[in-house]
Amino acid sequence: MRHLKNICKALGCIATLLSLIFSIVALCLAIDAAEQGEILQDNVKDIRDATGQIRGDAASIKGLVESVEPQVSELRSVTGALSELYSSATFPTIDDLYSSISEKLRVARISHASRYDTASLIARLLINDYRRENLHLSSDRNSTPATPRSATFVSVEQGSDDSGHLADGIVASALSHDPNSPGTFSPLLLSSGDELPRSVDELLTQYWVELVEFRVVGSDPTRDKDGSLSDAGGTAQKLMKLLDKMPAASSVDVYGDDRYETALEAYDVLTEGGKMSPGPICGDDRSRGESVAIIAPGASRYLAAALPALPLSAIGRTPILLYEAESDIETDSPLLPALKASGVTDVILLGSTDAIPTDFADELEKININYWRIPGKTRYETSVEFAKFALGIDASWPRETPTCLDSRTVAFVNSEVPQEGERDSAGGVTIAPLLAKERGLMFLIESRGIPDTVCEFFEDHAETMDIENVWIVGGTARIKSKVAEDIIYMVENQQCR
Repeated sequence: MRHLKNICKALGCIATLLSLIFSIVALCLAIDAAEQGEILQDNVKDIRDATGQIRGDAASIKGLVESVEPQVSELRSVTGALSELYSSATFPTIDDLYSSISEKLRVARISHASRYDTASLIARLLINDYRRENLHLSSDRNSTPATPRSATFVSVEQGSDDSGHLADGIVASALSHDPNSPGTFSPLLLSSGDELPRSVDELLTQYWVELVEFRVVGSDPTRDKDGSLSDAGGTAQKLMKLLDKMPAASSVDVYGDDRYETALEAYDVLTEGGKMSPGPICGDDRSRGESVAIIAPGASRYLAAALPALPLSAIGRTPILLYEAESDIETDSPLLPALKASGVTDVILLGSTDAIPTDFADELEKININYWRIPGKTRYETSVEFAKFALGIDASWPRETPTCLDSRTVAFVNSEVPQEGERDSAGGVTIAPLLAKERGLMFLIESRGIPDTVCEFFEDHAETMDIENVWIVGGTARIKSKVAEDIIYMVENQQCR
């Protein structure tokens, strides 16, 4: 019995000991759980802090997205506008102006509200024509023509004799061909003496993003005698202000005290100060040793006779110089020395001996320069004689027949001498770069009808003509609707009514 009691007592001690152990274990577990809870709370706090930071960053990102959304929308809008523009839905190419007369023949009248607007329209037609070609050519960069990146400006001064801009535009024609991008012709634009027309401003600031260089050809009424710009407005001044909007743009001034000096300045640009001679008639292979210049009469009554030669001048970068009556026969004239210094071998004289006398031709021979005359008692006859020369109908040209012009595209321009107070047509000048791109011919007509000499040419040489496109340059004030109908009839039937 006593042993049993001792055993029970021992078991009680063991139970107490086990209870104590369990209590200690429970206490340890409770302490560990508390520590883990504190750690967990710290982690939760860190997570909450991180979540707050993320929410703050998200809010910042949202604000940033909202801030750039207008720019993104504007970019989308510009992209859409450019897409529409390059598809020529906004501004047409020359192809969009044609009306079909027959299965083969198409006609386009190229005109706008004013001569400034017409020049801007022609510029858009030319630029879009290159853009459309760029879209349809292959991805081979070597086969893609460049979009024009330069422009030539002629300032039109007001007055009873409004032929000054015509002379400046004539000598500027060769500058329209980019020497660094063969086959790329740049527009010739008009501006008045004291302002840039709205159509020109819109063209430069809103549409023609590729423009990086411009030239101002001719006298500027706001230029001081020393060549610096005065404080007044003007073509050069206003264009300089546009440079702020076109950081990459640069300008070149080509001007003289009169049309004759301006022509020599343009010649100086083309020949790099006389260091480089002009090339062959179409800008072909220089290895033949030909160096050709064109001389046109500078007097206002004869000046328009040079218009048909402008596409040829542009294609070959062939300079056009102006003959000044009597003074260019004198020994101190700068014209003959300029030709000799630059190595000119051949000169084409435009007009009759009344416009450029034989005495001047004799002076050319004295300095070993060959000459050939494209005659004509009137400007209309000269335009016909030039067409014969370009098409190889007249074989008296001592060199190879030009191959850079053909009869697929013909343009008709009214070039009547303006009466006092009237304005001469600038259409023959501003259409030249676009016509050069098409390698077409220009014929001069009157507002009241087609001159007989032009009719006779189309009747007599129908077999040599392969006309597909007819351009009527100018509005109904310059070429009346009846005359336009007569032109279409003449071209289609190879005879006049």
